[in-house]
Amino acid sequence: MTTYLTPNPKMQFFDANGNPLAGGKLYTYSSGTSTPLTSYTDYTGNTANTNPIILDSRGEANLWLGVNTYRLVLQTSTDVLIWTVDGVSGSFSAADISYLAAGAGAVTTTVQAKLRQTVSVQDFGAKGDGTTDDTLAIQAAIDALSQAGVGGTVLLPAGAYKITQNLSITWPNSTNQDTPGRITMQGEGADISYIYDYRSNASATTGGAITIDFTAGYANKFFTMSFGGFSLIKKFNATSYDTVTSTYTIGAGTGLYIKNVPSIGEFNNIRVIGYNIGVNLVDCLGVIINDFNVQLADLGFVVAKSIFSEPTSMQFNSCTLAGCKSLAYLIQGGGPIAFNGGVIESCGVMSGSSQGVSGGIYYEATAFLPTQLVVDGVFFENNGGAADIYINAPISIASRASSNISNCMFARNSTTLYTTNNIYVLNNSATALLTVTTVSNGFKGYSPYVASSSRKYIEKAGTYSASTTIYNLGNFYDDAVEAPTTVIDITGSSGSQNLQSVTTIGSTTTNNSQFNGVNIGTFSSVPSLTTTGTTIGFANSTNAALLVASAWRGAANNTNDLGASSINWNNVYATTYNVGAGTANITASGNNVVLNGVAAAVPGATPGFAPVNNDTQFLGGSLLKWKSLYLAGILDWNSYAIPAPTGSTTTFLRNDGTWVAPAGSGTGSVTSVSVVSANGFAGTIATPTTTPAITLTTSITGVLKGNGTAISAAVAGTDYVTPTGTETLSNKTLIAPALGTPGSGNLANCTFPTLNQNTTGTSGGLTGSPSITVSGVTVSSATNAVGSSGTNTTLGNNTVFIAPSTGFAPAVDNAYVLGAPTYRWTTVYATTGTINTSDARQKQQDRPLSEAERAVAVKVKGLIKTFKFNEAVEKKGNAARIHVGVYAQELSDAFASEGLDATQYGMFCYDELEGTTVYGVRYEELLAFVISVL
Repeated sequence: MTTYLTPNPKMQFFDANGNPLAGGKLYTYSSGTSTPLTSYTDYTGNTANTNPIILDSRGEANLWLGVNTYRLVLQTSTDVLIWTVDGVSGSFSAADISYLAAGAGAVTTTVQAKLRQTVSVQDFGAKGDGTTDDTLAIQAAIDALSQAGVGGTVLLPAGAYKITQNLSITWPNSTNQDTPGRITMQGEGADISYIYDYRSNASATTGGAITIDFTAGYANKFFTMSFGGFSLIKKFNATSYDTVTSTYTIGAGTGLYIKNVPSIGEFNNIRVIGYNIGVNLVDCLGVIINDFNVQLADLGFVVAKSIFSEPTSMQFNSCTLAGCKSLAYLIQGGGPIAFNGGVIESCGVMSGSSQGVSGGIYYEATAFLPTQLVVDGVFFENNGGAADIYINAPISIASRASSNISNCMFARNSTTLYTTNNIYVLNNSATALLTVTTVSNGFKGYSPYVASSSRKYIEKAGTYSASTTIYNLGNFYDDAVEAPTTVIDITGSSGSQNLQSVTTIGSTTTNNSQFNGVNIGTFSSVPSLTTTGTTIGFANSTNAALLVASAWRGAANNTNDLGASSINWNNVYATTYNVGAGTANITASGNNVVLNGVAAAVPGATPGFAPVNNDTQFLGGSLLKWKSLYLAGILDWNSYAIPAPTGSTTTFLRNDGTWVAPAGSGTGSVTSVSVVSANGFAGTIATPTTTPAITLTTSITGVLKGNGTAISAAVAGTDYVTPTGTETLSNKTLIAPALGTPGSGNLANCTFPTLNQNTTGTSGGLTGSPSITVSGVTVSSATNAVGSSGTNTTLGNNTVFIAPSTGFAPAVDNAYVLGAPTYRWTTVYATTGTINTSDARQKQQDRPLSEAERAVAVKVKGLIKTFKFNEAVEKKGNAARIHVGVYAQELSDAFASEGLDATQYGMFCYDELEGTTVYGVRYEELLAFVISVL
């Protein structure tokens, strides 16, 4: 643990003898003068000391100094001078503290000099809180370092810095390459340091939120430093996009404006969001842009000439542009303009572009330059408008230039937003010769996008499109419908084979080539491959093997061998082997070898020889029979597994597939079967001598009766009584268990049976609507579950009762609960609320709330929240209602935080049930508790 020496909490003064200077006087003056200078009684500086300060009995005083330097004069109470000290300061300056870096050779400097080696905008008062206007503070930091002989990096620490005017970097004091005064700006990263742009006057003519303009003396102001590491976010009149209507609202102003900047330095890691133009580079050359992220703009980058220079040797490395309405990049002349890696997605609209054309990269030639665009490894996705890459040579532009597009991916994945062409070259200049080389690019459409012949991966057009040449090597075209028709495949020199795009697999060539000593084409020397039409011949011989479009074959019928008597092929793989000149063949079906489509040799765990189709082919024929059939195992015949016979030769084969010896000593057959009519039955026999079928019938109708041996017709009135409507029970005894519920009728003067051992009843004149008196009813094992007491009905063994005057009430005052922690009523409906006893005669030990209790009440007020019950959410889902209250456990924690036990207070409830604790709250007490501190 680190500790520090405390300063004197009070100043104490002594006389010449070392005794406390009681009543002494301390005068405070401005340093070097006799002008009184105020001191203060505490650190706030709100209360001034008297001057002089009169010391107390211990010679002490509260002495707090201001920011100035003081002269102190100490005198006795009788104005005898003790001492005078000048140059007293209440604080230490960094200029007064030395600093020595570690390591041999380091020289001593001051802390102030060391700290001034870096300059932060916060040194000049910037807050970075997103609300304070930091414009003047940031500009002051820039201006301070721009002074002649200074220069350096303006640091933008983590935070959000609000600006309301342009931040301007001009280097006015840097007049040549040897003069300091050059400054740059550096944040801690685009996700850490932010500039919030609240400018109300931002427009296309007012520069950018950050403007770097080296127009004055630009020839001596090469930017060779690193700039960036922050985000520029437009907060006022910003560009936005409505995902519902798919429309843009374009804001005003430019994010980063760079003019007349020749550079071999870099602009790195800057995010620009919400502007009309994200980044505008005018008359710049040699500028390197790394890791930019530009979103929500009309134009992401504008690169153009004003008066000074074509945009020469510009690089855009690993930049991501998204949501730019008209164009991601608008390049007006210059070159080479290089794009290395990065992403361009969702840029361009199908209509409504501010430039009349929309898409990804738009390059418009303005003068003759030998190299225009170099685009490598860029991912284009979901862009709209004319093209992902659009190269335009307008009328009268004498442009003879080459562009190269390689290793890029072009993806279309929308039915509503897509480019008409991925790469488009428009030439309307009679003096322009344009060459575009495309190498190893991928072009693909993803669902739900549907390819169309009206859109091409690569296309050229214009009045002088014939002066445009587009070369193609190794590109991948996903759909032939959109494959280009105007490109030229790259070919080698001296008649070498075309190196054609993968999309042209199967194309032919008239060129001849030689690879590793093997001639391809019309060469005739040995060894060679010769071609005739679509046939390739091997070995250049009259007996050569030929590879034709449909087969590999010999030179003529019955001429060539496959292998030799002493040189065999190890394996021959084929689907069908034709044998001889007829239709005989051997084919493969899975792991089986099929002979002439009839029988198959089957390998595996149970190998054998089987027909190709079940129950179709024959083994032998009517004229061609097998001489003998030898079996060692089971013969499966019509699903019966017939084993080999065993035992003597007297066994025979039954139709169940088993071999058995005949039973008995003779043979015979059933000749007749008959049925004797008796006992109420008659019968008939079908096929009595073969397989008899016996049918039994009876002529008896109505109700049947039986006597154990026969059946006969039952007699009404003797054997049974026919019911005739309803009956009236009068003066009858109902004997259990025959007591039932008649469908209709009256009970009159009936005696009821004893229902169980604890139940008796009396008839009481049961006519019409009877009155039944029941006492001592037993329900399950509960005795006296229902009973009576006077005019009251009692329930639950006299626990509660229902009385005419009071309704439903407990049998004993203050003895029973209504429900239980795990047997709760869902809702209680009442006209008024519950009345809780609050009679002073029934209370004692009252007192005011303690400070600890009041502290708990304050905390409980902050615990009130909204919530939903688990059971309600399980039943109703999102329709479950919101409740307001507290959690009992948090209530307990609030008491504990003040050293109190919540279980000692009636507002906090809990019950132990079967090993589970259930918590609750009495809200009438809780709310009174909280109200006490309001």
